[in-house]
Amino acid sequence: MSSNSRKAKLDNFLFSLYLENEILADYEEGIRALFNECKKATEKKLIEHIVSKIKVLSERQVNFALKSMANKIIDYAGSDPTALVATSASFDPDSSQAVVQLIKPMLRDYSNVEIYNSVPQFLRKLTSYKKCILADEFSGTGKTIVQRVNVISKDSANRNHDLSIRVLLISCMSGAKSYIHEKGIVVDTEQELQAGLSSYFTGQQLADALSVMSDLESRLAKNFNGKPVPALGYGGAEALFSVKNWNAPNSNFPILWWPRNSADKKRKVIFIRSGP
Repeated sequence: MSSNSRKAKLDNFLFSLYLENEILADYEEGIRALFNECKKATEKKLIEHIVSKIKVLSERQVNFALKSMANKIIDYAGSDPTALVATSASFDPDSSQAVVQLIKPMLRDYSNVEIYNSVPQFLRKLTSYKKCILADEFSGTGKTIVQRVNVISKDSANRNHDLSIRVLLISCMSGAKSYIHEKGIVVDTEQELQAGLSSYFTGQQLADALSVMSDLESRLAKNFNGKPVPALGYGGAEALFSVKNWNAPNSNFPILWWPRNSADKKRKVIFIRSGP
């Protein structure tokens, strides 16, 4: 197939893609670059599948999600002293802090709900509240959420304080939601997402897809800033999600965001993430 024919085929695919998911047109440079990294037809076929399943939330969609979350917070809090807490474990900026700050003006008439930018900050005042709501933009594996809840629960128990805890998320991988539920934690998400490969393929088809993905990942730099490339995304989450203009989760397939290739050259990527 000539280069003109290949370009025309890709153009046709992208046009169909944008008809289904218009926001992806804003990521065209990275999408084209990913196709250009492919060496085999099977790789291009897998990339077609991958990009067709990407979910990017617009600012307007995020606002709808936050309004829904705010209403759930108001209903759950009732008149009880309630803390809305970002899942962050430090004071370094992250997406959970963005979520609670954006919800903050929606709760201006509810003085019984107070906001904390991190779990450590909340722990200092834990006994002032009957209810705690952990909030974040996304959970890929559920492990971070469970860790945060365990820290809060242990601290509460050590102080003989009765505290009700639940979790609110904008988006969550289906596997992460199941894992959180299995740990006995109440979690609610505005959007539940499926794993990019294992939710769509089974048996030999899945094995083939994983093999092709492994080949694509082998062309990425093995390490960046001292951290190894996370196969299939952090925790093997197989995520295909981002909020437009936000830092992309590391649960995404690394081919979408890993910044360097195996030759240690900068890649054009679909999603931007600050640090691995």
